[in-house]
Amino acid sequence: MTKEIKNENNSMIYCYTDKNNVLQSAKISNYSLNGLVTLKEISNTKNSYKITEKLAL
Repeated sequence: MTKEIKNENNSMIYCYTDKNNVLQSAKISNYSLNGLVTLKEISNTKNSYKITEKLAL
């Protein structure tokens, strides 16, 4: 399983390969000009997932 975080178009992208060897990606934060960052946390269980967004400096 490959995991990496890359910076693309002023966003942090989390990429990984799943158990079927398919590349999956998710945007985990956006950058803005005033120094604020929106962080997105994606947590999942077997049957559901939850997305939480927070602002950080």
